[in-house]
Amino acid sequence: MPESSDPYTYPGTDVLRNVLDIRDAGQLAAFEANATAARLIELDERPLVGQFDVTHLKSIHQHIFQDVYQWAGELRTVNISKGGHLFGVAAFIGPALQEVLRKLSEEHHLRALDARRFATRAGHYMSEINAIHPFRDGNGRTQREFTRELAVQAGFVIDWSRVAREQMTAASMESFKTGDSSEMAALIRLSMR
Repeated sequence: MPESSDPYTYPGTDVLRNVLDIRDAGQLAAFEANATAARLIELDERPLVGQFDVTHLKSIHQHIFQDVYQWAGELRTVNISKGGHLFGVAAFIGPALQEVLRKLSEEHHLRALDARRFATRAGHYMSEINAIHPFRDGNGRTQREFTRELAVQAGFVIDWSRVAREQMTAASMESFKTGDSSEMAALIRLSMR
């Protein structure tokens, strides 16, 4: 998509429009990293109460990015891609998420599973949400927090600091390109304590 057609960016740039009107990509990245790290600490101490549905996922994104983007917590309205691969089509994000999260609910939010089975199923759902990529930015942090909260209610603890960023990126790309969520499941298992 040409830069000028993306309503989320400043004209002529790839810098996302933001609450502080920061126009420099490096400055925005630094501000975003600091602001979202503080919000993730809050969520670690006080997870959001939710039903692991679309509303819950949007609430997590809103909480994490509220200091950075006006559109925090809103599903994206433009198509986006990475490495030549198109994420979920914007017009179908809502229904696609509802379907994935309905199936998660049918699996009782992965309660009463052993650690290996939890990691396998959570890896599947994390990969499905990643393929949809419901937000313009911040999908990875939102997916990890959603999965961490899912683990807590299922009786597990996930510590994402045990997983290198490069590992998570590779697993995300692998599941996105091939539909194989086994690497994602392995990282979830690695992060569990």
